[in-house]
Amino acid sequence: MTAKQLALLDYVTDFITEHHGMAPTIHECALFFGKCDATIHAHLLALRRKGFLRRSSQARSIALAEPRFTGKLRYVPLFNKLNADVDFSHQIAGSGVLVVLPETRKPCFAVKMADDFLHDVGIFEGDLVIAEWCAVPEVGDLVITGTPAGIQVERFRGAAKHRDVFGVVLAIQRFYR
Repeated sequence: MTAKQLALLDYVTDFITEHHGMAPTIHECALFFGKCDATIHAHLLALRRKGFLRRSSQARSIALAEPRFTGKLRYVPLFNKLNADVDFSHQIAGSGVLVVLPETRKPCFAVKMADDFLHDVGIFEGDLVIAEWCAVPEVGDLVITGTPAGIQVERFRGAAKHRDVFGVVLAIQRFYR
């Protein structure tokens, strides 16, 4: 997905949410982005071919392909290592990854699980764990912590270890191939 297609998909998602299910017209999209209708039509067609949108020939018929889709597609940094003494904006990510995020105003990040010691809660080796940076955890939340051995996901037990918490887990993304 290109950056322009992602921006259009975000706009359509926000518009549908803010207008209680009513989709934008191609012309409204074009006005928002300062583009011509044909350009927006081409991007919508590409998003439809890629399976993100549905559309018929009727007015305001743009729809998200998966009606249960309530999050936003975002690129987030993918970390292999986190430093507790460094602010989020200065952490060094290995790369970025496209994930579906629930609504949040805080920065988010992802880590790839290196083992499956959390299989009892459904997290396995290779899963992407998406977390909200520096969110305040509640007892029982899954949190990302740092140890000398590396990044770990664990249940939050209380404020005693709060300094080592990098973020609260929002979602798990799994690839089967």
